[in-house]
This record gives sequence, C-alpha cells and structure tokens, in this order.
Amino acid sequence: MGRLSRRIEIIVYTLTVFFHSVPGVTESLTRLPPEAPIAASQEAPIFPVIYGICFVMFLAGVTLQIRWLKEQGGLHADWDEEHRPAA
Repeated sequence: MGRLSRRIEIIVYTLTVFFHSVPGVTESLTRLPPEAPIAASQEAPIFPVIYGICFVMFLAGVTLQIRWLKEQGGLHADWDEEHRPAA
C-alpha cells in the first residue's frame, strides 16, 4: 500500500476540510450579516452553486497536491523509508 497511502492521506485530509466547509458556509450565509442574512434558509438556491464551487476547489486542490507530491518524489515507497526521521 506504499504508493497509495500518501495519495489516500492527501485525499482524506482535504476531503475533511471540504466536509467542514459545507456546514460552515451554510451557517455563515444564513446568519450573516445579522440584519439581513445573505440566504434566508438552508434551502436557498445559492447553496448548490456554492457547494459546487467548493467541490471544484476541492478537486483542484487534491490534484495540485498529488502533482506536487509526485514532483517531490514522495509517492514512492522507498522515499518514505529514506526520509523517515531517526527514532
């Protein structure tokens, strides 16, 4: 699982940020500004668009991270063994 473990780690950590952004965006837009929130409810038509944008940003971020890791040589199993800190 050596080569895949780094990719899975990147995808899962970035997916965690994505999943946390969905309720964060929803709460923020239904509560702020206090006088007149941007969205009246969680069913507002703006949310699917925003979630789609967030998902595209997630895909772009994961792609860029994996490309960067590949360029650094971090997707090779032997790279992990050579660069692991001494115990």
